[in-house]
Amino acid sequence: MLRLGAQLCHSVSWVACIWVVLLLPTPATRATATTEHLGTPPSEPTVSVDFRAGEGGLNGTVSIGGTVWWSIQPTTPIRLGGRIHSQTSSPPSTQLTLTHSQSTAGVDVFGPWTRVGHTWSMLGRGAVLETACRQYPDTPTLAVFEAVALAEWTGTNATDDASSPLLQFPGMVLLGGAAQNASYTLWSGLWPLPSVAMVSHLGNELWRRRHDGPLMFTARDRTSVVVGPMNDTLNLLYTQSAPGTVTFGPSSALESVPAGHVFEVMVVAGNGPTAALRSYGELLLLASTGHPTPAPKLLDVFVSSASAWTDNGAFMYWDADGVKALPPPNTVLPQWMRSLHAGGFNARGLQLDGWWMNQTTLAPNEALFNTSWTEFVRSIGRDTPLMLYKAFFAESYDLFSQFDKVQSSKGPFYPSSADAYGFFYALFLQGKQLGMTAYETDFMSDHWLPTPGLAADVHGLATYLASLGEAGADLGVPMQWCMPTAGIALFAARLPAVTNVRVSVDYACEGPVDLNVTWPANFGIGIGSLLFASVGVVPSKDVLQTTAHQPGMIAACGSTHDQPNVELDLVLAVLSTGPVGLGDGIGETNFSLAAACCRTDGVILKPSTPLGAIDSLFVPNPAAQNHVGFLPVANSAEGDCTQARPCSPAVHQTHTVISLLPTFAEGQATLTYHYLLALNIGHFHPPVEDLWPRVADPIVSHFWREWRWSRDCTAANTDDRCGKWTDPGTVLPDVSSGSHRLTTDGSIAWRLFTMSPLLSGGNLTSTAASAWTLLGELDKVVSVSPQRFSDLHVDQQGCLGFRLAGTVGETVHVSAVSSDGIFFTKQFDGGQCGATSSPCFLCAAA
Repeated sequence: MLRLGAQLCHSVSWVACIWVVLLLPTPATRATATTEHLGTPPSEPTVSVDFRAGEGGLNGTVSIGGTVWWSIQPTTPIRLGGRIHSQTSSPPSTQLTLTHSQSTAGVDVFGPWTRVGHTWSMLGRGAVLETACRQYPDTPTLAVFEAVALAEWTGTNATDDASSPLLQFPGMVLLGGAAQNASYTLWSGLWPLPSVAMVSHLGNELWRRRHDGPLMFTARDRTSVVVGPMNDTLNLLYTQSAPGTVTFGPSSALESVPAGHVFEVMVVAGNGPTAALRSYGELLLLASTGHPTPAPKLLDVFVSSASAWTDNGAFMYWDADGVKALPPPNTVLPQWMRSLHAGGFNARGLQLDGWWMNQTTLAPNEALFNTSWTEFVRSIGRDTPLMLYKAFFAESYDLFSQFDKVQSSKGPFYPSSADAYGFFYALFLQGKQLGMTAYETDFMSDHWLPTPGLAADVHGLATYLASLGEAGADLGVPMQWCMPTAGIALFAARLPAVTNVRVSVDYACEGPVDLNVTWPANFGIGIGSLLFASVGVVPSKDVLQTTAHQPGMIAACGSTHDQPNVELDLVLAVLSTGPVGLGDGIGETNFSLAAACCRTDGVILKPSTPLGAIDSLFVPNPAAQNHVGFLPVANSAEGDCTQARPCSPAVHQTHTVISLLPTFAEGQATLTYHYLLALNIGHFHPPVEDLWPRVADPIVSHFWREWRWSRDCTAANTDDRCGKWTDPGTVLPDVSSGSHRLTTDGSIAWRLFTMSPLLSGGNLTSTAASAWTLLGELDKVVSVSPQRFSDLHVDQQGCLGFRLAGTVGETVHVSAVSSDGIFFTKQFDGGQCGATSSPCFLCAAA
């Protein structure tokens, strides 16, 4: 049913008063609060450790919420002098003997603690190891295990097995306690790729590969426990020491450990995976920086605004030898940038991948740039920011004449940890002279990490990365880190120059549905992003295309180079809060799709936090075990999960926090919009507790809308296409990913849902209708973004007011639903009601 009526326009003559009106069902219940209805979170589970020792080794348990989850591995095998020593070793010269136990108390950044420590000695060497546990009465969700080197540890290196710890402590015997029925989550590999399955499957994952970062366990009631490194995310590893037993400890790549050095592992409990990970992240930051939140990052245009990328997977990519048969980049790239701008896509920056430079200096590759670099910079626009890529270095690299170098086991060279700051300071000075405004490094997990000259020293890896970050910070050069391990990503949190870290695999290898299943899909980023976000690290999804087929693309990963999920790729890049980098060929950009990411000035319309997996994905259910996680998979008619290409259903979420006008709501109140992205999922109603930040239970009166199939919402659509009011109570509407695909091009099943709150009440004395739901820009991925909207309120005439960020001449279509269920869309100019101007208004029909 349609209703047309007079509009109560404020006197803003610059506004085009064109709108459509659609009568929608009114909300069943009116919300009267002006802010997000925050519920009281349930009490967090406590961590309690029984930590005793005897002649046979350690004995004790770890209890969560009063229930024993696992027992402590009795022995603590340690490699010293090239031999393994433990409490049960033979002959006696290799035994660890308990010589002393003591209880102490003190205070640290977490508050007061009590500590139990056990000292272990070796025949002829005296005390060599103390194993200890600290517990915090004022922070009962936390316990910390310590391994203290009481003498210098030498002969610790195991060159044949650097993936295993040189010391096994703390060890967790998972069978027999509540943890045996839990799920586990780990992040491993070249990128922090997730594995989520039942604990009984954990041994299958812990093959001879380096695993760092945290492990998480989740029970059926959602209680979650994170066990992870505290003071050293780079050297602390974990592995399976026996069936059903997982142990942490320092890396066997270390050649020695100085006396007095301490390795610390945290056990952190939370009411749900998201809460537990966020708590772990806050405590990790507090331990490493003294603050529970990360320091502000350098400003980075490649994170804040859309850009063009020549990365692996982009049409404009050249390989390291420049052999791809394309015209010279000094001709093609300026033409490409002009074509993007002419089509309305304001690519603010340009990323140049590893092909661009001379291999022995930072000078441009003369074989590719057949005119001067100065001319190239002029032709793309002197004010165009450049991100320059350099992953590793040749032995003859010119800066090694000034700075010491070390060689990776994979062949390339790096500066020594002692010289890393000077090397990168000089490198960045050279880059800035070429116009570099951002830097990208790569191959951190498989080339940089196994560099003996860095990894053999307990401070080597940390000194190198800190020096890299400090050189960038001192010269104002933000950077992206690629191919990190989980531990590297966690370390990045303390460095202001590291503005984003890659969470996805290379876009070049997404491929169609017949891609080898051992290479994870590029769109599987939600679980990794949840870990990154816990410490304030912005996750980055790789370059993307906006049309599926790009003529002339080379084959990759044994398959054709078509990218069927172009819409989804854009959605993921925007929701990641990292860079949005286009890699289309000239004339191949779908500009209407590309425009969904951004304002016309290129600023990305982001959510307030990175996209992350919902808690239900981690809740164990042996009957619903998928490739990753436990959500219901779409059947063959509704999804594209097959035996040839198994896939895992997922629901990821994020939110935006939008300010309310201070005079409308007391204090600096805000309103929260929730976004849920469903992938390959069957019928599923997420419980309210899946939303983050936590909301009231039950939820009252939100407007529920699906984005993928609803961007053409008009007055002619009288069904639910434009959205519907929902009073979900304790569960949300069905988030099934829906139809398999519109075509047979290989695009997976996915849908994006927006949950928009009702704005009402405030400091109104008028009896005018005063409840609205701002739907925002329906053609944008993030329809209501803090990069666009602020100062929401309802005025005395009952009109919806807000401020817009944008540019003069930009057309902004704003939609809303009024208190009596009428849908409005109205056109505004993006530059006319900013922070220093009068607000914009939408008013109900008479």
